[in-house]
Amino acid sequence: MMNNTNGTAADFIDPAWAAESNTARILAVVTVFHVLALISVGLRVYARVWVIRAAGWDDLMIILSAVCAIGGWSIFIVQADHGLGKHFKTIDKKTDYVTFQHASFWQTIISATGALMWLKLSIALSLLRLSTTKWFKWSLYAIIGIILFYSLGGMLALSVTCKPLSGYWDKFTNPPPKCHGPGYVNTFGMVNTAFNIFTDVVLSTLHVPIIWNLQMKLKLKLYAIGILSLGYFAVAMGIVKAYYQATADSDPDKTFNRNIQFWGFLQLQVGILAACAPTLKPLVNSLLDLSTHNSPVRGPFSKHSKQSSSGMRTVASIRSRNREQARRNQYELGEWAEGTAIGYGERESSRTMRDTTATAIFTDEGPSREDVRAPGRLADYNSFKGIIKTTEFSVTQEGRADRSR
Repeated sequence: MMNNTNGTAADFIDPAWAAESNTARILAVVTVFHVLALISVGLRVYARVWVIRAAGWDDLMIILSAVCAIGGWSIFIVQADHGLGKHFKTIDKKTDYVTFQHASFWQTIISATGALMWLKLSIALSLLRLSTTKWFKWSLYAIIGIILFYSLGGMLALSVTCKPLSGYWDKFTNPPPKCHGPGYVNTFGMVNTAFNIFTDVVLSTLHVPIIWNLQMKLKLKLYAIGILSLGYFAVAMGIVKAYYQATADSDPDKTFNRNIQFWGFLQLQVGILAACAPTLKPLVNSLLDLSTHNSPVRGPFSKHSKQSSSGMRTVASIRSRNREQARRNQYELGEWAEGTAIGYGERESSRTMRDTTATAIFTDEGPSREDVRAPGRLADYNSFKGIIKTTEFSVTQEGRADRSR
């Protein structure tokens, strides 16, 4: 069989080889991961907006990342009709490959760069909820700056690859486009991937000392560390992508496997899944039995109903307050250890509105002391050097007799 796709008659192609296609495999894998990622984003939005009613900027960022991911997936669909999964020699270079490369340009901008940028910003903003410790907060601010720098820089570098820009995908213009050498795009791509791997590692590790020093159940502590470290799966995908970028010059058939774009897209989807997993705690809390205290907290209408030790309140107000607080506490990472100091160097305690008798040990005082406060009245903790430990008691009533537990 004579190859006419590039305008020459010198090459002969084996019909069986020309008929080979990777299109179905590529589309199937990226679609499965993409659908799972979109489901996780949908569940996250549901949990934040309708369950705990506490949506934030991190949720907007993850939605933007998902929208860009949809754009990246759509480009795979477009490319399927113009050479994706086909051998490079079988593709018409003046028609199909021009469309293929045009789509590839926007895939790099929208999915490989833009979606990852929004994703990492979402993760960083989510982690800012975990603690207000200075080193932790400023480390995240630095990471946010790095993410914006290399992401926007990568987009700029790609946009000046050729003059005019259309020369990136169409080499047959008159006059011919002026473009940088063949290694220009790949070099910037490898730099971008290296930064992505670095930021993934930092964002998947930075929380560990904060969580480990919280006064909380070991099961919940390990769960929190594990669920916030799922980004290491995205790191693994990024390493595979980096390998194919490093060996790209030795691959003469880039359209057949499309390894760089394939693994880059999986890296994005796995990253979205990892970013959404911690926010699904309200939906899986009852299944995993993950409560914030060592003993279960009874609701206002359980067998042992809760009564204020400082005054009478209506049943309706108790139920409304407890339900709203429970919804928020189930999600907020910083409240997984309610009533305790929040990590390394933290100077403030979690200020939950609850009728309790709290025994607090302060760094500038020897013996512990008790302080019983009415609902809505919070201690002025700024006058102390920091709470090391607090113990919370709930006042309950069984029949006519009050008892403390």
